[in-house]
Amino acid sequence: SYDLRRLVIKYLFLIVDHGKRNGIEHFVKLVRWGGLDEKGNRVIKQLCLDMDMSGHTAKSAADAIKHSLKKLEKAGLNLDLVTVIPSGVTGDAGGGAAVQHIFPLLINCKVLGDAATIINCQMHGLNNCLSSALIAAFGDAGINHNNVVQAAYAYVKMMKKLKEDVGHDGLKDIHKCIMERMKTDKAWKAEAKWHNGKNFEETMTKWMAAIEEGDEEKLHVMLNENYKNVPDPVFSRWTSVIKTLKVFIKNWTSIYFLAVTVKQSTLKQKSSLLASYANSLIGHMNTRPSQEKYNILLDGDNTEQKEIPPTLYAQGQWILAIGASFFERHFGFMMHYDAKFGKDSYGHVARLYPERVYAMHRDLKKLAEGGWKEDPNFAAYRKTVAKFPEAADGFNDEIIDGGRAFFANAERVSFDNFKSQFTKHVASCVRIPNPPPKVAPNTARLLPYMIGGHPDLAREFASWLFAAEEHGGDVDACDDGGVYDGFQHQFGKKEIVLDHNEGDLPPIKIKTDECMEYLTNGVNPFEILKIPLIAENKTLLWRIATVPHNATAVDIFDDKTWAVGHDGSKHDFVTLLDEVHKRIAPHCT
Repeated sequence: SYDLRRLVIKYLFLIVDHGKRNGIEHFVKLVRWGGLDEKGNRVIKQLCLDMDMSGHTAKSAADAIKHSLKKLEKAGLNLDLVTVIPSGVTGDAGGGAAVQHIFPLLINCKVLGDAATIINCQMHGLNNCLSSALIAAFGDAGINHNNVVQAAYAYVKMMKKLKEDVGHDGLKDIHKCIMERMKTDKAWKAEAKWHNGKNFEETMTKWMAAIEEGDEEKLHVMLNENYKNVPDPVFSRWTSVIKTLKVFIKNWTSIYFLAVTVKQSTLKQKSSLLASYANSLIGHMNTRPSQEKYNILLDGDNTEQKEIPPTLYAQGQWILAIGASFFERHFGFMMHYDAKFGKDSYGHVARLYPERVYAMHRDLKKLAEGGWKEDPNFAAYRKTVAKFPEAADGFNDEIIDGGRAFFANAERVSFDNFKSQFTKHVASCVRIPNPPPKVAPNTARLLPYMIGGHPDLAREFASWLFAAEEHGGDVDACDDGGVYDGFQHQFGKKEIVLDHNEGDLPPIKIKTDECMEYLTNGVNPFEILKIPLIAENKTLLWRIATVPHNATAVDIFDDKTWAVGHDGSKHDFVTLLDEVHKRIAPHCT
């Protein structure tokens, strides 16, 4: 038995997740809290209650959570919502037992406190944004679907089967023969230049340079990277899709001729699984505008068709560009640890999340409004799409896979869907004008978590609340859409750099006024003032709020900045640091 009575625990946060492994369903339930390590450092502690299965309804999931928490009571914790307060929950937003459905039930049955907060898993949230956007633009993956993700799936399956048949060394030898033949075989070179001339030139340039330099390491990488440790691309796991597409698009030409080689070697085995994968892959990779449907001009008297890039190659470049310019960095942030609370705090970035949501909103808005046309990450895609033809008279290019108008439509649809899903799955986690029914006002908002974020934003947030309280009384006013707009506040203007523990990545610079206007738009500050985290710490928050804008803001993680403000000791801010550690940081995103 694990005796929790020796630990000083006031606030607990839940993480719940339904899953299925090897045909066995489970419902994982973890608790996390702010504690101290053996050296006295503030860290995030955790305990897995169990993985016992529940039903797939919200009620059955809530009952299962309540039952599992009884184990903590047996271990010595008094979960009476006074001595120990379960204060928040994180989980997936899909299905009948989605976290937003469980949340009000957990409050009603006194598992969570009335002021509890909720986070729908933001890795899934951002994943849904990209998945929805690209399915809308290029269609879903699966049998009888023709897009770059389905092509990449066929490629991975072909490589796995081929590796089973000939082994790692055999596959490497086949690839080496293919590279040599692309260099010397005139027919292959001609087909490669027509099929995807740009990629063929890039591939052969790297290959020849490695040979001339005698660089065995480069040659080894080129012979191995298109089949070693490449994951199955799954729409619900977009990091797998992007990782696979990086290899697939980079090695397009050599993969194409590998598929051709496999097809030719299995002509007598047309029904074989390997042959079906190769045939499927070749069909996908040969998708391109047809001559009769587009204004494809022939080169003078040359009867060969003018080079038109493969349609799915451009799709892959578009997906990779979105990944490089937006998705990979922000998705990676979700998995970071909080540097202030130890390296075992992976996924605990809640105190930074409101400001990060603004940064994501701003970056996405810039790309969607045409910024992608200047973004260097989209340069390869722009060059490829420029080679696509216009539709011939009598054909509607909007519905033909390949022409310029098709991709123009895909670009628009991608960003329209991404923005819509971002508002639904990501931004709503931080800022929603109307809280869910049967939930205490504003408890679904994470805005109060800003007191643990960037010092200048914490000051702006506290100043906004201080000004509202100074104004006095609840200003009950909404616009025609029912969104609150009763209290107006002018935020300080300052450019700051967000410290989000991202290593060598370029710094994220934002403007405080634009960030705060976005985050507080439609939010009633008088309701925020009622939230216990704010109401119980107003004295310290008002000291932060009243620091002049031309002075250094209070940073609760830097005691050198604490000797500011009015009445009280600078050491009082230890109290606020403890509040962030125990009431914000343990809430997993």
